[in-house]
Amino acid sequence: MKQRIFVSKGIGRCLASLAVLVLVFGVSLTQRAFAAMPVFNSDEAVYLVEQSSGEVMTAQNEDAKIYPASTTKLMTALVAMDYVGDKLDDKVTVGDEISLAESDSSSANLVAGETYTWKEMLYGMLIPSGNDAALTIAVNVAKIQTGNKNLDNQTAIQDFVKLMNDKASSFGLTSTHFVNPHGLQDGDHYTTAKELYVIAQKAVANQTIAEIVKTPIHSVTLADGTTKKWINTNYLLFDDASAAQATGTTFQDGVSGDPYYTSLATGIKTGHTDEAGQCLVFSSKDNDKVMLGVIMKGADKDTVFSQADDAINSLSSDYGRLTWTDDTGVIQSVHIKEGHIFDGRKLSLKTDGSASSMVLTSEKNNYKTEINLDTNSFDKVDDNTYRILASVTEGQQIGTLDVQRDGKTVRQIPILAGNQMHTRNFVDYLMFFLFIVVVVMVGLFIYARVVANQRKTERKRRRRKHI
Repeated sequence: MKQRIFVSKGIGRCLASLAVLVLVFGVSLTQRAFAAMPVFNSDEAVYLVEQSSGEVMTAQNEDAKIYPASTTKLMTALVAMDYVGDKLDDKVTVGDEISLAESDSSSANLVAGETYTWKEMLYGMLIPSGNDAALTIAVNVAKIQTGNKNLDNQTAIQDFVKLMNDKASSFGLTSTHFVNPHGLQDGDHYTTAKELYVIAQKAVANQTIAEIVKTPIHSVTLADGTTKKWINTNYLLFDDASAAQATGTTFQDGVSGDPYYTSLATGIKTGHTDEAGQCLVFSSKDNDKVMLGVIMKGADKDTVFSQADDAINSLSSDYGRLTWTDDTGVIQSVHIKEGHIFDGRKLSLKTDGSASSMVLTSEKNNYKTEINLDTNSFDKVDDNTYRILASVTEGQQIGTLDVQRDGKTVRQIPILAGNQMHTRNFVDYLMFFLFIVVVVMVGLFIYARVVANQRKTERKRRRRKHI
């Protein structure tokens, strides 16, 4: 059985090693026993989503307002990238704003007067969770945004926080509010697990941020030759080599550096205050299985890292994909009655890209889908025919593809119109009228010709009779 050692002595400081003995009967030296999705404590807020399908794997208390602690820094990074994204190699100088961070809070050990690139500063904020780095980023971004290099620290931070809240609003978040760039406790600084997931999703979509948050250790050398080593607070990322580098410990055979390491982990951010509890935003990738999850208000580090590790491994081993559409998102085409003559008689039903569900492999046969079109727009005639009641435009949502398990709907995927389809209008009725007129005229013409031919034939018959 593997023994694993990896304990953090303090955020932003060198990690000390501590031996922990774990014995599990019936498991090989290199194998872990995987269970289904973990059971979460009742007061934890959780939102776990498989990204490729959009399947919500687990959700509880996801709309409850929770203090986010240092996971706040994901939004700080997103705002910073709006202003320095194409200037990551430009220099930024640390100022006295770092004195605003509490002395015992997480730190990148910055010193006033030191100069870093913007990218290095982002590493200092996201890897050791440096509150000093978050303050330096906030103040200097605000100076760029306002064009005022002499902006005082308090005003600059207020301006930056406004940018954070504006960005939250642009994401459609209604239960999120920030008052600082680092996440230290404030009663008016909050979000929800579901909305933090949205912020995290935006963060990992940014290539620079995604690269930083998956890095276990980052070293930076200053102009005076001083080297600083920043160690990630996310234990999921530490393989034996990284753990050895972080702790300065050489691990013996059968001893591993981190009980929560998984090669599938790809980030992203931790957080902790007494009021917030342990917060963890984590991500993983196993071929086409991509997890992004949020756990908030956890009891302790061991609990949240163990839960995240179990969730990642459960997705990898216990779940499989059911694909409902092809890569273009097409479900099927249906026949339309009473539609506009020039729109054709078929309407393509599709989803926004490929639609799939991630389900327990053992339950795959229990799932099916059902098309449910908007009854205000369509009247179902049979499984493949609908009467159109209201015009629809291409791309408009016109219903849902209901995913059912054992006959119960467990998920609804929006159905979009693949082409426009209008109800009948004046043109249609005019065309029908003209068509009827033409048919009648043709019929009358044919009738007249038949009658004329009959009369002609009759006249010939009579002439022959008189001869």
